Amino acid sequence: MATFASIGNAPSYGGDLAITPRASLDQSEFEICMIQTTSRVRYLRLLSSAMRRRGLQPHEKGVCFVRATHARASGNVPVQVDGEVIGVLPMRFEIAPHSVEVVVP
Repeated sequence: MATFASIGNAPSYGGDLAITPRASLDQSEFEICMIQTTSRVRYLRLLSSAMRRRGLQPHEKGVCFVRATHARASGNVPVQVDGEVIGVLPMRFEIAPHSVEVVVP
């Protein structure tokens, strides 16, 4: 069970927060970061790591990363997507293959 979770398909969130630093828009999987702690001091230290260029790392205490094409989260907390609240848990997340094509020069 996690006290915080982020499901990302991009390496940064909200500009420079590297919560899922190994995620990539061109991969068919999410990187999911799960944190297990109730310590506010620990969250501040992890936030400091997320703000640095390297981002959160799998060897940090209480931090776990997994890769998946779909995920289901349960609980009773708000869910944000790109900083906007879209609802509350429970919720299912999945990558829709070939849903948007991006052309980059």
